[in-house]
Amino acid sequence: MEIILNGEINNSASEDGKSIDVKYNNYSVELKNIMNSDEEDDGMEMTINGIISFNYSPSDFCQEGNGTYKIVTDSPIRYTEYSADPISGRITINGTEVINYNSDGTVTVTLNGEDVYNGYAEDFVNYDECYIGNLKSSYLE
Repeated sequence: MEIILNGEINNSASEDGKSIDVKYNNYSVELKNIMNSDEEDDGMEMTINGIISFNYSPSDFCQEGNGTYKIVTDSPIRYTEYSADPISGRITINGTEVINYNSDGTVTVTLNGEDVYNGYAEDFVNYDECYIGNLKSSYLE
């Protein structure tokens, strides 16, 4: 199975006077089932490519997250059918930040070649208050 989303998508969220506007441009997410030699489901691979822009407000909220990011999947992010944690894969953002998904369920993030995070993927997603998923808000069009 393959799911491909292409094009431009705009999304906004707000909560307690804070807001985020997100714009996806030429952005694609591809999900592909992996079959083993017996034609049985053996997990899934995901690739993410494109440009995403964030605009946070007010001006003192998550300013480090504001900006435009070019995402390139260097090797597909792979999941087994038994785990929600990725077991392999690599993404590069703006040519300087690299996210490696490791076989033990951890991720290693480097910025300009220096380690900035090494831990579990779930903790990495919840690591930053600027992450859109951490806003409890309803989504607006």
